[in-house]
Amino acid sequence: MKLLFTLVLALPAFPGLTQTLTNAGATLTVEADATLYVAGGVLNQAGSTLINAGTLHLAGDLTNAGTLTSPGLLLFAGTSTQVFRPGTAAVTAITLHNTGAAGANRLLITEDLVITSLLTLTRGLVRTQEAETGAPLATLRLPDGARVMGEGPGQYVQGRLAVTRSSGSVATGAVDFTNGLVLDSNGQNLGPVTVTRTAGLQAAGVSYGPTVGGTRSIDRLWQVAARQPPRAPVSVSVSWISDDDNGLDFTMPAQLWRAAQASGPWTRQGAPISSSVRRLTADVTQLGVLTVRNTSASRPLTPESRSVGFTAQLYPNPVRGREVPTLLVHTANAGPLSWQLTDALGRTLRSQSAPQPPGPVQCLSVPPTAYHPAST
Repeated sequence: MKLLFTLVLALPAFPGLTQTLTNAGATLTVEADATLYVAGGVLNQAGSTLINAGTLHLAGDLTNAGTLTSPGLLLFAGTSTQVFRPGTAAVTAITLHNTGAAGANRLLITEDLVITSLLTLTRGLVRTQEAETGAPLATLRLPDGARVMGEGPGQYVQGRLAVTRSSGSVATGAVDFTNGLVLDSNGQNLGPVTVTRTAGLQAAGVSYGPTVGGTRSIDRLWQVAARQPPRAPVSVSVSWISDDDNGLDFTMPAQLWRAAQASGPWTRQGAPISSSVRRLTADVTQLGVLTVRNTSASRPLTPESRSVGFTAQLYPNPVRGREVPTLLVHTANAGPLSWQLTDALGRTLRSQSAPQPPGPVQCLSVPPTAYHPAST
């Protein structure tokens, strides 16, 4: 009969002294179904081997300069910011449950790392960057079959998170990359697809994109790269958390934007829609970098467009080039509605009289033309 043991290493706690278990040239093995508790950090020096087939429970940092093999679970469960320096290791599963105060409950992953099965967040933030300002940005990579679980406000991956799905899964329906993007290729064989999300860094051209007039997007970008470009439109659904609103007001409709690179230039994709649940779906004909911007920067149709129980907005306003404007009307009560759209010279471009149900209604989508709307 095989006996299983739990080993607890509780190093003496001295004020101002970092507690570290150092492996200096030996082989340290945590067997399957066993748990090694370390009330501090682990340093696996060059020429050393650390094999974790069970659970390695850490209250401090993990630094690997030797050989780290982890088909088991790495559990980061500290009470202040922890650091994982993986070296060249790939690991199977990581769980973050850091009970420190907000801002001090992070796991900093300082080098590129592959997680082959599961990243679980139950408390705290993962950030793919050292704490120092201007430190290089690492990438957390999840191959086909691996996934992220537990992201939410105050509890997600800040930095760069790349998830790959195989050609077979992408061609058979909607595929959730578990990093806030769902892709439906509409039956097209795109080959393997990698979605790299960069989020939470407050960095223009890195984690958010400037759009028309320099207005910023949410603090979240998705770079979608497929081996084969789509021949027909594909459906993309993106979602985000309030942490990445980037100061935007999502009581307003939102728009999906695309660019070839994070620095732009950006073009609209689909039509503006409600984004109150921080989720948006649109068809795109080209992949690339995607983000979301709302229409809170758009101007109302007239200075007095608001009255009791009635609002009206035209966006974009003014219209430039071949942009397609949209008129959104919201009334508290049903009733007849008449409106007229004119250009800056007073010429009527479109008018309509029709019953208006209560709530928001998209009344207008004008063919592209160059004009500056003035009134309703």
